[in-house]
Amino acid sequence: MDSPIGRSLRVNAWRRMCSALVAVLALTADLWFAAHPLVAWRSVVAFTLAIAFLAAHGWNRESLGLRITPIQPVRSWLVPIAIISVGLAIILAALFVAANLLEFEMVIPRVAPEHAFRRFLQMCVHAPLLEETVYRLMLCVAVAGVIGPRTAIAASGLVFAALHFIYGNPSPENQLGGFILAWAYMKSGSLGLPVMLHALGNLAALAIQFAAWFLLP
Repeated sequence: MDSPIGRSLRVNAWRRMCSALVAVLALTADLWFAAHPLVAWRSVVAFTLAIAFLAAHGWNRESLGLRITPIQPVRSWLVPIAIISVGLAIILAALFVAANLLEFEMVIPRVAPEHAFRRFLQMCVHAPLLEETVYRLMLCVAVAGVIGPRTAIAASGLVFAALHFIYGNPSPENQLGGFILAWAYMKSGSLGLPVMLHALGNLAALAIQFAAWFLLP
């Protein structure tokens, strides 16, 4: 895969070293904070290290993917996004059917109406911005600049899966989501695309949790 992400690191050993150091610090800190109820500190540390990462990278917008729209025409992403959405829906539906056949109780979190807006801000604004900054912007750029884009996708997906194990939410869409979001970032050359996909995925999850408040006993 040819990707602009991390490209400027390939010609500057000092930037590679600094970017890798900051990325490791950011990942370590975020995985630790994810296991502790310190949301404000998690955000402050992540975005402070992100600024340091951008500075170490020379603020190279193309190599960092600091653009809202993909480098390809937006319409070229409509079919892949639709296929991914349908595929994840089929996986979840199959999991639900299998759980019922095996009489395995699936616990669906329920969101009360009075908590819906706060959960929307957490799931559809805060989480996509913070997690895409750490697990795509910093991790993918640092790895892609040294080893290549395919390894960056694999690393990002694996660490993102570990994050959701820490959250206590290792569902299939979360395990696959990191790989899909990393691929979208590397392919599109845009951080805006995975942020949008992450937000839409969480919005769908929030809608299910909100409906569960009314429909489940």
